[in-house]
Amino acid sequence: TLFPLQAALGYDVAQNLFIGHENIIMEGVSDLIYLSTISAYLEGENRPGLRPTARLLPAGGASDIATFIALLGAQLHVVVVLDGNAQRQRIDNAIAQGRLAAQRVLTMDTFCNIKRADIEHLFTPDEYLRIYNATFKTNIAAANLQGNDRIIERLERHEGKEFNHGRVAQSFLNNQKEIIPTLSADTINRFEALIQALNNALPKAISTTP
Repeated sequence: TLFPLQAALGYDVAQNLFIGHENIIMEGVSDLIYLSTISAYLEGENRPGLRPTARLLPAGGASDIATFIALLGAQLHVVVVLDGNAQRQRIDNAIAQGRLAAQRVLTMDTFCNIKRADIEHLFTPDEYLRIYNATFKTNIAAANLQGNDRIIERLERHEGKEFNHGRVAQSFLNNQKEIIPTLSADTINRFEALIQALNNALPKAISTTP
């Protein structure tokens, strides 16, 4: 992903790349794909989408988010959205040290009833399975999966390996016109709630009037 590269490049280059007032840092490219795609759909339905001035920045992991915040300090205004199972220690340290406001850190499990949720868990299990099956040309039904934990964990147990979340997200992006109309109202509402929370957590727009 791009973000770890920016951290390696250092303060001056990163500052030049990301001068902005409305920045949303997330853990991975999958988050960016789902959020931006469903935001565009919501706007097409005359519902609130992400602020057009907000930029989405995939970091590659919670620890990389904290590294970049440490590099830029107060120079970059950010909202952070984390998976519910993220290792938060470095993020919490950034909050304790005053580099990040606690109210600008959101977690996915706030927006669904699944503990340690990833963004994929804003979909229903059946919806995510349909996208997964189309991506990997499988025919897995929810009844084939053991356990009552997160759908991703159940899939990985069933397959006996980790799978590429990015490939599923890319498949969703490529087939969004067919997939999004099949999503339940509850799923769309969960994404809308997350998007509204992100908009509310962003800093107020800076006036350019002298």
